[in-house]
Amino acid sequence: MKICHKCKEEKGTDKFHKNKHASDGLNFWCKECRSLCAKDQIKSEARRERVRKHMDEPGVRHRYNVRNLRYRHNDPKKYAQRVKEYSERNPEKVEARRLLRNAIRRGEVKRTVCCVCSHPKVDAHHEDYSRPYDVLWLCKIHHSRIHADRIAALRK
Repeated sequence: MKICHKCKEEKGTDKFHKNKHASDGLNFWCKECRSLCAKDQIKSEARRERVRKHMDEPGVRHRYNVRNLRYRHNDPKKYAQRVKEYSERNPEKVEARRLLRNAIRRGEVKRTVCCVCSHPKVDAHHEDYSRPYDVLWLCKIHHSRIHADRIAALRK
């Protein structure tokens, strides 16, 4: 039995994560308290801003891209299975992206700058996948903010 330093409740040792630096080999906070704290940190705007700044540092985004490529090449069957499952779950999204990609390649649709900050590197954001050519052009930061705001709104 051990007392959690956060909630002050006495719990079994199986309710604490391991910590090799602690004298008893267990964390000070129970798993439940650590989980709640981690969720609060993830939701905080300050943390999201730190992550954005970190991703803009030279070479960081490249390391993440290399990690993703390694995943795709180390286990191509698993990657192909995940792509297939996504395509089956979201056929309208996949089709809209394909149509837009082909229209850009043919020169029928031109990429513009971010409609919020005028950054030249942009992603297409579909408000409605049934209209594949009606997109907002947004940089990575503003595109991720739109999705984060929508997810937060759904959770309320």
